[in-house]
Amino acid sequence: MQVIITALSTAAVLAPMAIGMALVYRIGGVINFAAGAICVVSGVAYALMGGGVVAALAAIAMGAGLGVAVFLLGVLPGKFRGIPPVAMTLGTLGVALIVQALGDEVFGTSPHTAEPWIDGSLSLFGNELSAHRALSVAVSMVAVIAVIAMFDRTLIGRGMEACSTNEPLAQLYGSRTLVYHFIAWSVAGACGALSGVLQAGLASISDTASMPLLVTAIVGAVLGGIGSLRATVLGVLLVAAASALVQQLLNVQLPLTPVFVLMLLGLAIRPAGLFTSTKTGERV
Repeated sequence: MQVIITALSTAAVLAPMAIGMALVYRIGGVINFAAGAICVVSGVAYALMGGGVVAALAAIAMGAGLGVAVFLLGVLPGKFRGIPPVAMTLGTLGVALIVQALGDEVFGTSPHTAEPWIDGSLSLFGNELSAHRALSVAVSMVAVIAVIAMFDRTLIGRGMEACSTNEPLAQLYGSRTLVYHFIAWSVAGACGALSGVLQAGLASISDTASMPLLVTAIVGAVLGGIGSLRATVLGVLLVAAASALVQQLLNVQLPLTPVFVLMLLGLAIRPAGLFTSTKTGERV
């Protein structure tokens, strides 16, 4: 049961960041390497603001702004010049270094922890689970479901789907595709910030957490199928379960080696992702 609790906690932190990365990849083919920096900077800012709902909302708004900044600085210039998505992906890495450096300069590099939202604990099959941890998992689930619903059930989502399928054709039909890119990157930045908020409340957060969180989220997204939002979430759950199991057996936090091994095995079985449909896999 402890493995399940740890896996859910890990997935709660990683899922918002991963689904944000899947969203911008789906619409533009770019993997956002700045997601980890946005997560850490926003999480540290949240902790330094004292935690709580107001601080969380401020940190999420900050993350949305940083997401737009990454798009403006690292992606949009290349998009106007017709540069391939892989080059724009490297552009997000450059912006990530800038964001991380500015965050270290403003907030420092020491680990920070936020106060829990609520006190108390719950009994789950004989195991104690803090109420804050349970609430964090619930908040993460609501955020992930909201992003999926936005993409699947709204006109904005339909516009994003048109961009992801054939952006030039969507432009010919009068769709303002650039607006959808801005929305996608702002949502992705907010999701990354939420991951930072949750990490600060469940454990601690510092600049050293940026790369492990980013890499684990990417592995989960790629393993599940980064071209699909739902498959990305399932991939993150699988990676979180594997991490929790190895942590239980070896007492290692977020072990990256087994995660990479899992990804290699998954890609060997289904290169487009373990949980993608045939249609999505072909598009990716």
